[in-house]
Parts: sequence; structure tokens; C-alpha cells
Amino acid sequence: MFLVMLVSGCQPPELVYVTGNILNLRSGPTTRSQVVRRLSRGEELQVKSRSQKWVEVIKGGGVEGWVHGDYIGNPDQVRAAHNRDMARRKTTRRTWQRPARPGQGVTPAMDGGFTLETMTAGLELKVEELDPIGGERRFAGAGTDGEVLELWGDPDRLNRAAINIPVVDVPEEALTKSGKIAVQFVRNAVPRWKRDGSYMSGRLLELTRLDAGEGGFDADGKSVRFNFVKPLGSVRIVIEPQS
Repeated sequence: MFLVMLVSGCQPPELVYVTGNILNLRSGPTTRSQVVRRLSRGEELQVKSRSQKWVEVIKGGGVEGWVHGDYIGNPDQVRAAHNRDMARRKTTRRTWQRPARPGQGVTPAMDGGFTLETMTAGLELKVEELDPIGGERRFAGAGTDGEVLELWGDPDRLNRAAINIPVVDVPEEALTKSGKIAVQFVRNAVPRWKRDGSYMSGRLLELTRLDAGEGGFDADGKSVRFNFVKPLGSVRIVIEPQS
């Protein structure tokens, strides 16, 4: 009996991944419970318990909460959801257009905030406006090599900007292009950041080798974070104003 108990006590934790584009992590198993954090597709969660369709989970860093079971799954389900979104965005007719400003270039916001116009400058991505969540406006875009741009907030003052860039099993030419896109995205928020595409391509690969790699920096009133999203084989770069 002792041997059975010992073996059962060594069972690995049950891991699940966010399949929805955005998923609320709540304080309790109900939609009326407070939102603790918003999770993004591909984030890894450890299952703690289940209550009907709700799942109590632990996120990295010890953050705990509840998510709805319809929006979590295994890595194959994460990739399937991502591919469906990519196919839809490539045919979207809800393209957001930058406002016409004759004679004016795009200039970065200098007050610790940032705008949709600034954050999409130099990125060859078709941007569409999505349905709001909790009253917050959302925008998204897709690139030709699988890049996915996500923006939250008012176009004149965003609350958050993120881009997912495929890294695993991509041709060297595509990785070089991805490095340049990543640099452009970060520079749109932090113009004085002086890294180049070659550096960024290497940094993206380095994060994948760490398996659960992450990193980042703070500058110009903004937080810039890099995270490897294992189910998608991509690196997510998230930029937010510092509180």
C-alpha cells in the first residue's frame, strides 16, 4: 500500500492552455466573480480543481483563479483556434484605417502612453476592430508569415499592445523578417531602443531554447516583456504603460 501511495503522490500536475484569444481569470467559478487577470492564447495553466464547467488553475508566479473550461485545452486545440483566427483575419472586411493627416508623419507618444496609429506604423498588417470586452475596445491584425497583432484601448491612448511572432520551425528568411518586425514594434513604443533585426532574431531563438523563456525591460514609461508561447512556437511581445 505504501508503494501505491508513493507513486500516486508523484503524478505530474495537469496542464492546460488558453485556447481563446482572451480569457478572464476570475476570483471564483462564476461570470459575476471579479476578474483577476486577462490571459492570452497559449498561456500555460496548472489545474488545481474543477467545479462543473469551471476550472481552478494556478498560473506562473503563483497567481490563482478560475477559468471557464470551454476556453482551455491541449496544445493541438490552441493551434487549431489560432489557425481559425488567422484564416478569418486574412479575409476580413472590417479593416481599420489610419486617420488621414496630410503632411504629418507618425510620431511616438512621449507621455508614457501610446496610440494605435503609432503602434502600427511600419507594420504591414491588416488591422480590424473586434468586439469590445468589458467596454474596452480591441483591435487585431495578421501578417503574411503568421504574426498576430493585438491592441486594447482607445485608438488615441492604448492600454496594451502585443504581437505574437512565430519562431519554431520557420525558415531562416522568415525568422530574419520576424526579427525586423519585432524591432519595429518595440521601437514604435520606445523610439530610443537601438537593437537591430539580427539581434532580435537571435533573441527570439534564445527564448525558445529556454523552453519557458521570458525577459524584458522598462523604458520611456513603458513595460516591454518577451514570453515564449510553447503551444504556438511563438514569442509574444507585450507592451503596457507603467503604472
